[in-house]
Amino acid sequence: MASRKTKKPDPTQKRDLSNWAFLFAILLVIARALMTESVREPNEVVPGSEGAPRGIGPAASIGMNLLMCMPALLILIRRVIDRTSPKGWNGINTAMAGLALCLALSPLWAGDKFAAAISASSFIAALVLLWTFSQVVKSWLQLRLIAAVAFGLLLLYSTAGLEKVFVDYPATVKMWKDPTSPVSRERYLKEHNLKPTDFGFQQFERKLLSNEIYPFTRSPNSYAAALVLMGIVSAGVAVQRYRDHDGLGWIVAVIPVLLLAALALAYTHSRTAWATAVCAAALFILLSRSSLRQWLQANARRAYFIGLTCFVLGAAAVIGHGLYHHSLPGKSLTFRWYYWTGAARLVQQHPLAGIGWDNFGERYLQVRLAKAPEEVKDPHDFIVKAFAELGIPGGILMLAWMASLWRGLTQPLTSSNTSPPLTLKTIGILATLAIGLNALIAIDFSTTGGDTTAANATIILELFRRFIALIFFLTAMGLAGMRSAREQYLDDRPAPWILYGILIALALFLLHNLLEFSLFEPSLMFVFAMLAGGALGMRPPEPRARPGRKAPAMILTSAGLLMAFVTIALWIPTIVAESYAADGDALERAAIGPQINSASLAAAKLYSQAAAEQPLNAVYSFRAALALTQAGAPADEVRQLLRTAVAKDPYNV
Repeated sequence: MASRKTKKPDPTQKRDLSNWAFLFAILLVIARALMTESVREPNEVVPGSEGAPRGIGPAASIGMNLLMCMPALLILIRRVIDRTSPKGWNGINTAMAGLALCLALSPLWAGDKFAAAISASSFIAALVLLWTFSQVVKSWLQLRLIAAVAFGLLLLYSTAGLEKVFVDYPATVKMWKDPTSPVSRERYLKEHNLKPTDFGFQQFERKLLSNEIYPFTRSPNSYAAALVLMGIVSAGVAVQRYRDHDGLGWIVAVIPVLLLAALALAYTHSRTAWATAVCAAALFILLSRSSLRQWLQANARRAYFIGLTCFVLGAAAVIGHGLYHHSLPGKSLTFRWYYWTGAARLVQQHPLAGIGWDNFGERYLQVRLAKAPEEVKDPHDFIVKAFAELGIPGGILMLAWMASLWRGLTQPLTSSNTSPPLTLKTIGILATLAIGLNALIAIDFSTTGGDTTAANATIILELFRRFIALIFFLTAMGLAGMRSAREQYLDDRPAPWILYGILIALALFLLHNLLEFSLFEPSLMFVFAMLAGGALGMRPPEPRARPGRKAPAMILTSAGLLMAFVTIALWIPTIVAESYAADGDALERAAIGPQINSASLAAAKLYSQAAAEQPLNAVYSFRAALALTQAGAPADEVRQLLRTAVAKDPYNV
């Protein structure tokens, strides 16, 4: 009888797991980069007002965070079946794991536990995604694809901003000034029971008519940072085309997109963004000297410590100037000094655990200087944010993560592996799935409102916009990533200038975030993770002993159990609560005329059910109290709901 041989795992199948993880991660980044998320529903509910499409709320954010962790599970599965996986554990992973632990625990003592849980889950998912890219990116083809994605996103961000300026803004002003318009100034005043002299209304009108643009983000400064981040990477693509002697047409094709981005950047009025763009141009010019590149390659360790020393001395100079003068040069920087001073007081009060992630805005009002006029939700510095919201241990871990990340990013390159060629068909399918996922999550298909025809028209318009976005995105990716018109697959040639562009973009983006908060915008957070993880994956792995299958299996099991816990304890209750709240909002808008009492009472019941499903969110109890007030309910019932809301979120003014 012939002996039976044990069938060994096919190494090609093992590599396929990494390739699938890489492509799936790219898909998710594209889909999420084109979303604007919020922890709570931003649209105010006013009786008699028209229903508006609901935004991307916390349930969608949690669902996307869970999806963002799926590629990492594929990597862990490969580790279980393949002991020759290329990357081991290192200091960067240790710092990220510690930071993730602090983030996961911070909702326990946060005032606004709901905001802390949602925002912390997003940042943890970004850290997991960064780790994923660092494990699967190992070839120039993959790095070129990442740069092509950034170029495609730059085109979509630029056109979306310019559409706001030249199309949406004139239409908004016209409807605002037209008394017969459903969104006119007069109707807004009447619906919200306001007077033209009210301070809140004047602030709202000033912001409405200011022509501020920030698509896919929550502030013009964040939008400006996004344009610069992806613009620098795109400039690296253009330089690489020039270095590869690909012909003038390929280089010229990139320039119009950069000009569109510059035009959109001009409308953000962000001086910090312009400063980082100028610094990027100067760094590209410096790196054009071959002698400098050779020195950096031969003295990577020395260059790293020189850069680290310059950063420490620069930070010390800024702090010293602020302590001596109690301000910084310029009004804008002085305001930031006020934020940081308030944050320092919070660190003194809560040195070990901090105040909870994404809770700065609620606590800042208690500690701000008397001369600080602004009410802000973020300290506008990612390091200060970590110390204030995660305590001194969390701040140290943030610094350790940054130090170890840049130590890894500045390691000298070794010869990279090759990947199977990717055709335009594969990229087309990838982009189509990404835009389709974005449409599925970002478009409110349930909008029924008072005018069904208008709601359907809005849905059709949003689908049409995404179809146009898909065409633009595919065109941009082809221009940035395709080898040539005759060889229609992604370029796999060495691309050091793309890598330089990514490193410059990451460095200046983080410097920008010493004055802003764009790193914590969900749309940009995952683009940063993709770029940083991709650049890190191109570096040689640290020499480590290869673990057996037991450790990866334990990590895989723990990760699966943790994701199941988040799904059951956080995601599903949030989905159900949002459904109840949406029905309550519809009833509140209909609470006019004779049916005002019954509609408001029914809305209050739905809000209370939402609060029971998701007890972390204090807003549901607060909305129930407002609805009962609208219905003329007994004061004791209203006070009880208000006390419940205060107990859940005691620092919310």
